[in-house]
Amino acid sequence: MPENEERSSLSERRQRRRSRRKEMLRQAGDPSATTLESSAPAPVAVAAEPTRSPGKVTATPGRRTADQPGFLSNFILFRPVVRFWLYLQDVGAEIRKVSWPTRADARRLTRIVLIVTIAAAICLGLASFGLSELFRYGIETPLILLGTFALIVGGTLYRMRRNARSTSYG
Repeated sequence: MPENEERSSLSERRQRRRSRRKEMLRQAGDPSATTLESSAPAPVAVAAEPTRSPGKVTATPGRRTADQPGFLSNFILFRPVVRFWLYLQDVGAEIRKVSWPTRADARRLTRIVLIVTIAAAICLGLASFGLSELFRYGIETPLILLGTFALIVGGTLYRMRRNARSTSYG
């Protein structure tokens, strides 16, 4: 018996969604709204549908038209205010559909971000310190700077030549 109740509630939800969709299309002046009314209802599926989060039932409606009813919405000084208000309503609709992480997920992800940020800061700090010390010694003794430069250029040329041999474009 619970399966029949579940099927009927599923069918009722589909009917409500269908009627909301028809009403939205009718308000937008879409000619296909009349064809939706004449179409027969879809048969009830026997297999279970994938679960959805409660906030993601319908798609966000498209941009609203500027010719909405009412004197104030068409008054030129109030158009920016009305558009901003509609923007805030759209933002609210999108925020309600967001799947927010749990507190445990937020803590775990925050910990990962902090660890990676600290590790990157340490690596960049060490690289900066090493290069500044190298240049300080290089200015005092140019031979060290030239030797390091020769090692870097030689290593780069060696790697380029080695990679060119192993790559086949054949």
